[in-house]
Amino acid sequence: IPYNCANTIAHPAAGTVSGTEDDQSPESLLVVPLVAGDQRIGVLDVWRVGVNAFTTRDLEHCSLVAHVAAAAWHNAQLYSQLEERARTDSLTGLHNTRWWEEVAPQEAARSLRSGTSTGVILLDLDHFKLVNDTCGHAVGDRTLRNVARALRSVVRLGDDVVRFGGEEFLVLLRDSGLDGALRVAEDIRQAVATLSGAQGGPGVTASLGVAVFPQ
Repeated sequence: IPYNCANTIAHPAAGTVSGTEDDQSPESLLVVPLVAGDQRIGVLDVWRVGVNAFTTRDLEHCSLVAHVAAAAWHNAQLYSQLEERARTDSLTGLHNTRWWEEVAPQEAARSLRSGTSTGVILLDLDHFKLVNDTCGHAVGDRTLRNVARALRSVVRLGDDVVRFGGEEFLVLLRDSGLDGALRVAEDIRQAVATLSGAQGGPGVTASLGVAVFPQ
C-alpha cells in the first residue's frame, strides 16, 4: 500500500545511523511498492526536506509512476527470460545452436583481438539411435541429460557446453591451445564412457573432434 510519511524522524519505525545524530533534518517520505501482477519487485522512495511536504495528490502521482515503472520492469524481466529460454536447450539445460551462432563470432573476434587461442570440441555419441530404438526415447532423453552433466563436470567454470543437435555436443574452451583442448577431449571421452546406462539401458561412447581458433 502506498504510504505518505509526514516526518521520517518522528516515525515510530525510524532509526538513526550512529554518528549522524547532529545531521538530522526533518524529511518527508513517500513509499510506493512496485507491483506487477502478484509480484512485488521493488519499492519507490521519494524524499523531500521538511515536515508534511507531500500532498495526497503527490502520492497519487507517484503511485501512477510506480505502476508504469513496475510494468515496464516486469516486461523487461519477462523479455530477458524469454531470450534466455530461446538460447537454452530445454532437455539438457545447455546452450543451444542459437546461442552458439550469436557467441561464436564474438569469441572469434575476442581471440583475434587478444592474441589468444580458443579450443572447440565437437562430440557425437556413437550409435545413439540404438539407445532410443532399444530402450525408448525416455531413456534416450535421460542419457542425454546424463551426458550433459558429465560434460559440465569436466570443463572449467569459464567454458561453455552446447547441445549442438540430436546427440551432438560442442564445447567452447576459452584461452586454450591444442594440447589443453586435447586433454579436455580425452577427459570428456572417459567421462562419457564411464556413464552407466539409464534404467538398464546400454552405456554410450563418444567420438570427438578438436579444433583451435585461429590456428
